[in-house]
Amino acid sequence: MSEENNKIFLELKRIRRVSDMMITAHSLMTENFLFLSRCSDLLLFSCSLLLTVIVFADSAFLIKYLGNNYSLGIGIFSILTFIFSFLATQLNWKVRAERHRYACDTYKNLKFTVANLINRVEINDHVDVEKFLEKYYNLTSIIIAIPERSFLRCKRKHAMKLQTSKYLDEHPNTSLLCLKIKLWCQDNLGRQNK
Repeated sequence: MSEENNKIFLELKRIRRVSDMMITAHSLMTENFLFLSRCSDLLLFSCSLLLTVIVFADSAFLIKYLGNNYSLGIGIFSILTFIFSFLATQLNWKVRAERHRYACDTYKNLKFTVANLINRVEINDHVDVEKFLEKYYNLTSIIIAIPERSFLRCKRKHAMKLQTSKYLDEHPNTSLLCLKIKLWCQDNLGRQNK
């Protein structure tokens, strides 16, 4: 392999490694935002249902459980429900989840493409790597980024996933919980003794 092919080969391997990590990161972000969206929807539905029930409830029932000033409590609860619904629409968790899902799919496609290119470069097959690199840099500049505050957490989860996967390849009957505890102890308690 020529020196130029070696540089290309190393860059392609780096892109594959980064793409793999970004797949994990965007998957985690998608799951987080979908969870927040579902919780938000459930809370808004519950609050709206409760307010609807209160509107049709007998005033004697409301006085018994909420006191004489029940209208003030209902008003405050209505205002809080409105504020939460406004915040939920501004935070737009469903749209964020969809954008991270799209980014995950994009990185999956890039990973498969780069794996094919690596195989072709290894056998000295002529490939247009420059075209791929241009596509890669253009795509990664327009898809949603992982927020800085979440990046290290996502990278950590990816590294844990890789380490767990490698261990499970050799020990498939291992309990995941026990394995996670073992790895945590090795990384956190084992280093203090050294």
